[in-house]
Amino acid sequence: MKIEFNKETWRSKLLALIIFLALPFWGLYLFTKYIEAKIEILQANFLVTKNQTTELYQSPTLDSTNKLNEIVKIGDKLGKMTVFDVKPYNPEAGEISIENIKVLLYGPITVTGKYKHESSAIGFDGYCMSNFDKASLKILPSLPGEKTPLSYWFCFRNYEIAKKLLGETERIVSVTINNYELNSYPSEVVDWADITYSKADTQDLTSFSTAEKDRMFESARKFVTENSVPEIKFDLIFDWKKGNWVHFSVVPKNVETDNAQLFMEKVNGEWQLQGFGTAFPDLYEQHPELF
Repeated sequence: MKIEFNKETWRSKLLALIIFLALPFWGLYLFTKYIEAKIEILQANFLVTKNQTTELYQSPTLDSTNKLNEIVKIGDKLGKMTVFDVKPYNPEAGEISIENIKVLLYGPITVTGKYKHESSAIGFDGYCMSNFDKASLKILPSLPGEKTPLSYWFCFRNYEIAKKLLGETERIVSVTINNYELNSYPSEVVDWADITYSKADTQDLTSFSTAEKDRMFESARKFVTENSVPEIKFDLIFDWKKGNWVHFSVVPKNVETDNAQLFMEKVNGEWQLQGFGTAFPDLYEQHPELF
Protein backbone atom coordinates (compact mmCIF):
# COMPACT_ATOMS: atom_id res chain seq x y z
CA MET A 1 0.00 0.00 0.00
CA LYS A 2 1.43 3.37 -0.93
CA ILE A 3 1.75 5.87 1.88
CA GLU A 4 1.12 9.47 0.97
CA PHE A 5 2.17 12.48 3.04
CA ASN A 6 -0.20 15.36 3.15
CA LYS A 7 1.18 18.86 2.77
CA GLU A 8 0.89 19.67 6.49
CA THR A 9 2.97 16.66 7.52
CA TRP A 10 5.69 17.51 4.99
CA ARG A 11 5.91 21.10 6.16
CA SER A 12 6.14 20.10 9.83
CA LYS A 13 8.96 17.69 9.16
CA LEU A 14 10.83 20.26 7.05
CA LEU A 15 10.49 22.85 9.79
CA ALA A 16 11.77 20.39 12.40
CA LEU A 17 14.76 19.58 10.17
CA ILE A 18 15.58 23.26 9.71
CA ILE A 19 15.36 23.87 13.47
CA PHE A 20 17.57 20.86 14.16
CA LEU A 21 20.21 22.02 11.68
CA ALA A 22 20.07 25.60 13.00
CA LEU A 23 20.58 24.71 16.65
CA PRO A 24 24.45 24.56 16.50
CA PHE A 25 24.62 27.91 14.71
CA TRP A 26 22.23 29.47 17.21
CA GLY A 27 24.32 28.13 20.06
CA LEU A 28 27.48 29.51 18.47
CA TYR A 29 25.79 32.90 18.06
CA LEU A 30 24.71 33.00 21.70
CA PHE A 31 28.19 31.92 22.88
CA THR A 32 29.80 34.68 20.76
CA LYS A 33 27.48 37.29 22.24
CA TYR A 34 28.28 36.04 25.75
CA ILE A 35 32.02 36.34 25.13
CA GLU A 36 31.64 39.86 23.69
CA ALA A 37 29.63 40.94 26.72
CA LYS A 38 32.23 39.43 29.07
CA ILE A 39 35.05 41.25 27.28
CA GLU A 40 33.18 44.56 27.59
CA ILE A 41 32.74 44.00 31.35
CA LEU A 42 36.43 43.14 31.80
CA GLN A 43 37.51 46.19 29.79
CA ALA A 44 35.24 48.41 31.85
CA ASN A 45 36.68 46.99 35.09
CA PHE A 46 40.21 47.45 33.80
CA LEU A 47 39.56 51.07 32.88
CA VAL A 48 38.04 51.76 36.31
CA THR A 49 41.04 50.14 38.01
CA LYS A 50 43.47 52.02 35.77
CA ASN A 51 41.77 55.35 36.45
CA GLN A 52 41.69 54.67 40.19
CA THR A 53 45.41 53.82 40.14
CA THR A 54 46.23 56.99 38.20
CA GLU A 55 44.14 58.99 40.64
CA LEU A 56 45.97 57.40 43.56
CA TYR A 57 49.43 58.30 42.27
CA GLN A 58 48.40 61.82 41.28
CA SER A 59 46.55 62.65 44.48
CA PRO A 60 48.03 65.65 46.32
CA THR A 61 50.15 65.12 49.44
CA LEU A 62 50.40 67.15 52.62
CA ASP A 63 53.57 68.95 53.56
CA SER A 64 54.71 69.53 57.14
CA THR A 65 52.33 72.49 57.51
CA ASN A 66 49.36 70.41 56.29
CA LYS A 67 49.09 72.44 53.09
CA LEU A 68 48.35 70.68 49.82
CA ASN A 69 51.63 70.21 48.00
CA GLU A 70 52.27 68.44 44.69
CA ILE A 71 55.81 69.73 44.06
CA VAL A 72 58.00 67.96 46.61
CA LYS A 73 57.28 66.24 49.92
CA ILE A 74 59.10 65.17 53.07
CA GLY A 75 61.24 62.10 52.43
CA ASP A 76 61.81 62.85 48.73
CA LYS A 77 65.32 62.70 47.33
CA LEU A 78 66.54 65.77 45.44
CA GLY A 79 69.95 64.97 44.06
CA LYS A 80 71.55 62.94 46.86
CA MET A 81 69.95 64.90 49.70
CA THR A 82 66.73 64.08 51.57
CA VAL A 83 63.86 66.52 52.15
CA PHE A 84 62.91 66.99 55.82
CA ASP A 85 60.73 70.11 55.59
CA VAL A 86 58.74 72.01 52.95
CA LYS A 87 57.09 75.41 53.42
CA PRO A 88 56.28 78.60 51.48
CA TYR A 89 59.33 80.83 51.01
CA ASN A 90 57.11 83.80 51.85
CA PRO A 91 53.95 82.71 53.76
CA GLU A 92 52.36 86.12 53.13
CA ALA A 93 52.52 85.47 49.37
CA GLY A 94 50.24 82.44 49.64
CA GLU A 95 50.59 78.69 49.73
CA ILE A 96 53.42 76.60 48.31
CA SER A 97 54.03 76.92 44.57
CA ILE A 98 56.99 76.41 42.27
CA GLU A 99 57.69 80.16 42.69
CA ASN A 100 57.13 80.30 46.45
CA ILE A 101 58.82 77.40 48.15
CA LYS A 102 61.52 76.69 50.72
CA VAL A 103 62.84 73.12 50.87
CA LEU A 104 65.14 71.99 53.70
CA LEU A 105 67.34 68.95 53.08
CA TYR A 106 70.04 66.96 54.83
CA GLY A 107 72.92 64.95 53.37
CA PRO A 108 75.82 65.21 53.75
CA ILE A 109 77.26 65.47 50.23
CA THR A 110 80.70 66.40 48.94
CA VAL A 111 80.87 68.79 45.98
CA THR A 112 83.63 70.38 43.92
CA GLY A 113 83.34 73.87 42.46
CA LYS A 114 84.55 77.47 42.54
CA TYR A 115 84.80 79.02 46.00
CA LYS A 116 84.72 82.81 46.08
CA HIS A 117 83.62 85.86 48.03
CA GLU A 118 80.22 87.28 47.04
CA SER A 119 78.17 90.32 47.94
CA SER A 120 74.70 91.13 46.64
CA ALA A 121 71.88 93.62 46.73
CA ILE A 122 69.97 91.48 49.25
CA GLY A 123 72.58 92.27 51.87
CA PHE A 124 74.63 89.08 51.89
CA ASP A 125 78.38 89.43 52.19
CA GLY A 126 80.19 86.11 52.49
CA TYR A 127 81.50 83.04 50.66
CA CYS A 128 79.70 80.97 48.06
CA MET A 129 80.16 78.04 45.66
CA SER A 130 79.35 77.85 41.94
CA ASN A 131 80.64 76.40 38.63
CA PHE A 132 80.41 72.80 39.84
CA ASP A 133 81.88 69.77 38.10
CA LYS A 134 79.60 67.17 36.47
CA ALA A 135 79.73 64.77 39.43
CA SER A 136 78.59 67.53 41.80
CA LEU A 137 75.72 68.59 39.52
CA LYS A 138 74.30 65.07 39.78
CA ILE A 139 74.07 65.15 43.58
CA LEU A 140 73.17 68.79 44.31
CA PRO A 141 69.45 69.34 45.01
CA SER A 142 67.20 71.28 42.65
CA LEU A 143 63.48 71.64 41.98
CA PRO A 144 62.14 69.71 38.96
CA GLY A 145 62.88 71.57 35.73
CA GLU A 146 64.07 74.68 37.53
CA LYS A 147 67.82 74.69 37.01
CA THR A 148 70.52 74.52 34.39
CA PRO A 149 74.17 73.69 35.23
CA LEU A 150 75.22 77.35 35.26
CA SER A 151 72.46 78.31 37.71
CA TYR A 152 73.58 75.99 40.52
CA TRP A 153 75.10 78.00 43.35
CA PHE A 154 74.77 78.34 47.10
CA CYS A 155 76.30 80.37 49.90
CA PHE A 156 77.62 79.17 53.23
CA ARG A 157 75.31 79.90 56.13
CA ASN A 158 78.31 79.52 58.46
CA TYR A 159 80.55 81.61 56.20
CA GLU A 160 82.97 82.51 59.00
CA ILE A 161 83.79 78.81 59.37
CA ALA A 162 84.11 78.51 55.59
CA LYS A 163 86.54 81.40 55.64
CA LYS A 164 88.52 79.78 58.48
CA LEU A 165 88.73 76.44 56.65
CA LEU A 166 89.19 77.63 53.08
CA GLY A 167 90.64 81.12 53.37
CA GLU A 168 89.75 84.13 51.25
CA THR A 169 91.31 83.17 47.91
CA GLU A 170 89.03 82.38 44.97
CA ARG A 171 89.79 78.82 43.85
CA ILE A 172 88.42 75.36 43.06
CA VAL A 173 87.77 73.35 46.24
CA SER A 174 86.02 70.17 47.41
CA VAL A 175 83.84 70.56 50.48
CA THR A 176 81.27 68.53 52.35
CA ILE A 177 78.00 70.33 53.07
CA ASN A 178 74.81 69.60 54.99
CA ASN A 179 71.53 71.29 56.00
CA TYR A 180 70.78 72.61 52.52
CA GLU A 181 68.10 75.27 52.03
CA LEU A 182 66.68 75.33 48.50
CA ASN A 183 64.63 78.46 47.72
CA SER A 184 62.44 79.64 44.86
CA TYR A 185 60.75 83.04 44.64
CA PRO A 186 60.15 85.66 41.90
CA SER A 187 62.68 88.06 43.44
CA GLU A 188 66.37 87.35 44.09
CA VAL A 189 66.92 84.56 46.63
CA VAL A 190 69.93 82.59 47.83
CA ASP A 191 70.31 78.86 48.48
CA TRP A 192 72.16 78.08 51.71
CA ALA A 193 74.23 75.23 53.11
CA ASP A 194 76.47 74.55 56.11
CA ILE A 195 80.07 73.70 55.39
CA THR A 196 80.93 70.56 57.34
CA TYR A 197 84.59 70.22 56.50
CA SER A 198 87.23 70.72 53.86
CA LYS A 199 87.93 67.41 52.14
CA ALA A 200 91.69 67.90 52.31
CA ASP A 201 91.59 68.66 56.02
CA THR A 202 89.72 65.67 57.45
CA GLN A 203 89.08 61.94 57.04
CA ASP A 204 85.96 59.90 56.30
CA LEU A 205 84.72 56.52 57.56
CA THR A 206 87.33 54.61 55.56
CA SER A 207 89.90 55.67 58.16
CA PHE A 208 88.24 53.35 60.73
CA SER A 209 88.36 49.59 61.06
CA THR A 210 84.96 47.88 61.15
CA ALA A 211 85.20 47.16 64.88
CA GLU A 212 86.31 50.71 65.70
CA LYS A 213 83.54 52.17 63.54
CA ASP A 214 80.93 50.03 65.34
CA ARG A 215 82.19 51.16 68.77
CA MET A 216 82.14 54.79 67.68
CA PHE A 217 78.55 54.62 66.38
CA GLU A 218 77.45 52.75 69.51
CA SER A 219 78.93 55.49 71.70
CA ALA A 220 77.34 58.22 69.57
CA ARG A 221 73.87 56.63 69.76
CA LYS A 222 74.24 56.21 73.51
CA PHE A 223 75.20 59.88 74.00
CA VAL A 224 72.30 61.12 71.87
CA THR A 225 69.79 58.83 73.57
CA GLU A 226 70.92 59.85 77.06
CA ASN A 227 70.74 63.56 76.22
CA SER A 228 67.49 63.62 74.23
CA VAL A 229 63.79 63.33 74.96
CA PRO A 230 63.09 59.55 74.99
CA GLU A 231 60.34 59.76 72.34
CA ILE A 232 62.62 61.29 69.69
CA LYS A 233 63.84 58.94 66.99
CA PHE A 234 66.86 60.03 64.97
CA ASP A 235 69.26 59.24 62.15
CA LEU A 236 72.95 59.46 62.97
CA ILE A 237 75.07 60.71 60.07
CA PHE A 238 78.87 60.63 60.28
CA ASP A 239 80.42 63.82 58.88
CA TRP A 240 84.16 63.83 59.56
CA LYS A 241 87.15 62.71 61.61
CA LYS A 242 89.95 65.09 62.50
CA GLY A 243 92.72 63.81 64.74
CA ASN A 244 91.01 62.26 67.78
CA TRP A 245 87.78 64.14 67.09
CA VAL A 246 84.69 63.05 65.16
CA HIS A 247 81.55 64.95 64.18
CA PHE A 248 78.02 63.62 63.57
CA SER A 249 74.81 65.23 62.35
CA VAL A 250 71.79 64.11 64.37
CA VAL A 251 68.63 64.24 62.24
CA PRO A 252 65.29 63.87 64.10
CA LYS A 253 62.86 61.55 62.29
CA ASN A 254 59.55 61.99 64.12
CA VAL A 255 59.59 65.66 65.19
CA GLU A 256 59.92 68.95 63.36
CA THR A 257 63.06 70.50 64.78
CA ASP A 258 66.52 71.54 63.66
CA ASN A 259 69.30 69.02 63.23
CA ALA A 260 71.74 68.77 66.12
CA GLN A 261 75.50 68.26 66.07
CA LEU A 262 77.53 65.79 68.08
CA PHE A 263 81.24 66.17 68.84
CA MET A 264 83.16 63.25 70.35
CA GLU A 265 86.81 62.96 71.32
CA LYS A 266 88.76 59.74 71.76
CA VAL A 267 90.59 59.81 75.12
CA ASN A 268 92.61 56.81 76.33
CA GLY A 269 90.91 54.59 73.79
CA GLU A 270 87.35 55.59 74.77
CA TRP A 271 84.96 57.98 73.03
CA GLN A 272 83.88 60.90 75.22
CA LEU A 273 81.05 63.33 74.56
CA GLN A 274 82.37 66.88 74.14
CA GLY A 275 79.40 68.66 72.59
CA PHE A 276 75.79 67.93 71.66
CA GLY A 277 73.26 70.49 70.45
CA THR A 278 73.13 73.43 68.04
CA ALA A 279 75.53 75.98 69.59
CA PHE A 280 78.99 75.41 71.09
CA PRO A 281 80.52 78.70 72.30
CA ASP A 282 82.84 77.03 74.85
CA LEU A 283 83.97 74.33 72.43
CA TYR A 284 84.57 76.93 69.72
CA GLU A 285 86.70 78.96 72.12
CA GLN A 286 88.78 75.95 73.20
CA HIS A 287 89.02 74.17 69.81
CA PRO A 288 88.45 76.67 66.97
CA GLU A 289 90.20 74.28 64.58
CA LEU A 290 87.11 72.05 64.65
CA PHE A 291 84.83 74.75 63.24
